[in-house]
Amino acid sequence: MHPRTANNASKIIAALTSELLKMDITQPFAKNSNGQIMTAIEKQGNTVSKDVIAHWLKLAHENSI
Repeated sequence: MHPRTANNASKIIAALTSELLKMDITQPFAKNSNGQIMTAIEKQGNTVSKDVIAHWLKLAHENSI
């Protein structure tokens, strides 16, 4: 993925998680963020590892400060 695309996606993730859902994304492996996202993904019939979710939450946090 192009770095600019990843940065834009992470900014969208930060806005959705931090601002709209009021999730704390400072700890990307925390159950209150990572676990909730994983549950929502599974409800849609999809799977994503906790490591992938944490990667994107970490990137989102880094690009939101």
